[in-house]
Amino acid sequence: MVARTLIAPSSPDRPWLVRGIVRGRTNCRPITASSSNFRRSNHAANRPAANQRPRNRTKYNYFRDYDPAIGRYIESDPIGLQAGLNTFGYALGRPTGLSDFYGLDVLVCFYGNAAGGLGHVGFGSPGQGTSGFYPEPGGSAFGGPGQVQPDQQPADRFDACKTIKTDKKQDKCMEDCKVERSTNPGKYHVLNRNCTMFVRDCLKKCGISAGPGTGPGPQSFFSGLSGSATGR
Repeated sequence: MVARTLIAPSSPDRPWLVRGIVRGRTNCRPITASSSNFRRSNHAANRPAANQRPRNRTKYNYFRDYDPAIGRYIESDPIGLQAGLNTFGYALGRPTGLSDFYGLDVLVCFYGNAAGGLGHVGFGSPGQGTSGFYPEPGGSAFGGPGQVQPDQQPADRFDACKTIKTDKKQDKCMEDCKVERSTNPGKYHVLNRNCTMFVRDCLKKCGISAGPGTGPGPQSFFSGLSGSATGR
């Protein structure tokens, strides 16, 4: 079975027939604009993401469509609640304040009402939410098994986020650090191996300033990070 689409390129006098094979292979050959039996598309070749849909002005972004008029996706997140409670959200509801054009920044957020008011910190990428280090459900916070989970904390007036500028190498290092801890979480201890230590250790490992603090307190650690805090 073969799907055929006529892509309209930048040069209007040289359209191309794109013939996609089910197994993923693509064969292209030039055809005349007068050819029939093919549907026309305004999508630019080799740009499958963030293409604009002229009829409704939404932006096609692989699995979903983003509507800039309302600042959110119009379809629910295909990964469910893993990226947060709002499955239609984009950039934590602040697309102008949490932009990351090159995908190189690290987002660190403080959640003031977590852990019975003691607070919690996690990190991630702008627009993608954060993840943090937690004790396993039902386990002890004083040496029980730990786990890395997406931060799904209820909104609180003390919540705040900071965006830290990073380069491509540091950005990948932070992601690798999260994956490494997720694979081998080890023990969680609220006094010496908690969410604060997780974020601080990854920042230091990747050559990013982690502030002057050394203690386990999430709020004091977050306050010592460079950059201006913005509401969550």
